[in-house]
Amino acid sequence: MKKINNTILVPTDFSEVCENAAFQAAALAEKLKSKLVLLHAINDQSPNDEEIEPKLEQFAIKLIEHYDITIDYIAKPGDIYELISKESEDLGVDILFFGSNGETGPQNINATKALSYIANMHCPTIITHQNKSIESYKNIILPITSDVALSEQMKWTVYVAKFFSSQINIFLSKKKTNNIEEISKEITNHLKKNKIEHTISTTEKLPFPQEIINQSSSISAGSIMLMSQPDTDQENFTLKPCDKEIIDKVEIPVIYINPRR
Repeated sequence: MKKINNTILVPTDFSEVCENAAFQAAALAEKLKSKLVLLHAINDQSPNDEEIEPKLEQFAIKLIEHYDITIDYIAKPGDIYELISKESEDLGVDILFFGSNGETGPQNINATKALSYIANMHCPTIITHQNKSIESYKNIILPITSDVALSEQMKWTVYVAKFFSSQINIFLSKKKTNNIEEISKEITNHLKKNKIEHTISTTEKLPFPQEIINQSSSISAGSIMLMSQPDTDQENFTLKPCDKEIIDKVEIPVIYINPRR
């Protein structure tokens, strides 16, 4: 498990979706007394070189007008996702806020490509489409479809729950999960031990992605937490088949985690 370093990273191309992500990140940074770092990748889609730093400075000032926070900004040439990965590691980032419109992320990178990077990030990534309140993270739904790396999944669940002071609502599929009673017992024991408020519910209905979305609505969940799974070579992590469908369809933020990091 990583230690909390009080640093939040937001990649930006100065688009509306990135601005929404930055405002949400700034609200959280103020609450947690964390530093906010804006990251811009200089490439063919960037403004003119002489405009980049003034734009970042103006953006930082705009955020500071609303929130009592410290902001740094970084502008470097390179691929946006390689920079996100490197800077988040170097800075010891606790949370990455990623603005997406469902099809593209920062600097119009295809969302499927973006999610393949996010699946391997060392820190939780929040994918947000709109400027939601940070209260969105007080009531989180977590679907679990496998006992693979369940211990790691629970460690990260505790990390996120404590980070946001959240209630965690576990959602299990009887059609997709084996040993559901044993898994439920293990989850309950782990969350009780760590004093995490939680609920556990199950469904027999399919398709499971739509049931997750329906369940999040029925319990007024503010966000959904998803976790990547090991690839066939066990070296990298990948999206579960239902993840992209959920991310594309929901309007609430999605917290995406690589449980082995």
